[in-house]
Amino acid sequence: MGYWGMGLAQSDEFCEIYGQFMEKYDQGESVAGISKDILAQYHKEFDDKDGIMHDVYFALAKAEWMCCEQSKDILKRVGEIIASQANIQFYKELGATASELKIRQKKLEAFNAALQIPRAKPRKRYPYSLDVEKPFPPMEIGDCFAYKYDQGKRVVIILDWVKNPGLRKMVFCCILKNTYSLAQAKVTDFLEEDVGCIACFVAEDFLGKSNLKKVGAVSIPPNIKNEKLGKIIPLGSKNNFKWDYSDTESCSLRDFLENKNFKLHGFTDIGWFGIG
Repeated sequence: MGYWGMGLAQSDEFCEIYGQFMEKYDQGESVAGISKDILAQYHKEFDDKDGIMHDVYFALAKAEWMCCEQSKDILKRVGEIIASQANIQFYKELGATASELKIRQKKLEAFNAALQIPRAKPRKRYPYSLDVEKPFPPMEIGDCFAYKYDQGKRVVIILDWVKNPGLRKMVFCCILKNTYSLAQAKVTDFLEEDVGCIACFVAEDFLGKSNLKKVGAVSIPPNIKNEKLGKIIPLGSKNNFKWDYSDTESCSLRDFLENKNFKLHGFTDIGWFGIG
């Protein structure tokens, strides 16, 4: 888990859960169903008393409050976490200072008090139609973004845009093989890191803005997709961002960009492949 402040929304876990919730809400799923699915997903990996679960409950409570459909069980669990100061102890273990912990406690108490007053109107749903392309998050060629993977961060790098007539706009990008801490990601030379996957994604299958944190940028040659693949479009899916590439044959991003004789390996129906 990573945090960059004492506010409720200043943690990776909170932002990821809240963004995931609202994406499903905008597509018409029920509030109770979304919360149930997210909790079930996290309970596969974490005990309910694990510190990671604090931000899961906080994000769900905030999202439900925004939608005017609050769960008594989630409200109760949030109150228990705050009253017991379990979250303060968790942040202390993560390295927060005494002054930061005082700020955190005040923000938690204010958050809990706000949850007790129902919102006047539910947040509107903003569904996107299949006839109207969902927008990509703001990004440029060469941008490097970290996203949550397992207990750390994985990095996706924007290589090119694909704008073929008759096809939806796609982003051509690579997902690096290794996992990093956020601090490591900010100082790593990604050109020297091994690539786990290279694929093209439509916006519906790409990560949402709330899941991405920019950690740098690298120089990418122009028109790299056509230079390397021509008319081939290796179409990726959301599964690509969760796949384990530890055993995938690969090469560094620099070698991929500079070597004209690279080979593709392991292409499957979900569109990922290794390179070497």
